[in-house]
Amino acid sequence: MPVGLGSGLWACVLPKETTNLCQNSSFEFGTTFWGTSTSGAIGTMSGYQQYGAWSCICTPTTGLTDGIRGGSVPLIDGDYAVSAYVRGAAGITYNLEIAPAPTGNALGSTTFVGGGTWHWYTFGYTEAGGAGGTVTRAVVVRKRSSADTSQFLVDGVQVE
Repeated sequence: MPVGLGSGLWACVLPKETTNLCQNSSFEFGTTFWGTSTSGAIGTMSGYQQYGAWSCICTPTTGLTDGIRGGSVPLIDGDYAVSAYVRGAAGITYNLEIAPAPTGNALGSTTFVGGGTWHWYTFGYTEAGGAGGTVTRAVVVRKRSSADTSQFLVDGVQVE
């Protein structure tokens, strides 16, 4: 943006620099640190991706909450943003969650409906379970309550 009319000077606003705490967040190392949530199968594919050469593909069963779970995220008490790019099946409702690792119910989440194309989803989360130490959390992307077996993709998972 111009700083002064006719000055020839420009300035830009830089976002706060943060570190992604989620491991293997763009699936460049296969599904290391990731697994299924409930059941189904996961793998990587290079045909559709948001970052790098790979994304995670989930093939759910008719289980109502199938999806992916992982990222092995170490957190201390504080505020975080959780986000991911998801290419969900059109019309299917999904959750993006942060949960205890390796198992446990969501501690924070957002719900969205897949549109058949890539979309970015995010929510804020306050970690209060560390009691001054570090706790490990997992990121979960799953069907909310659907027996649909359409594949969906996940890429660019962030916890910062």
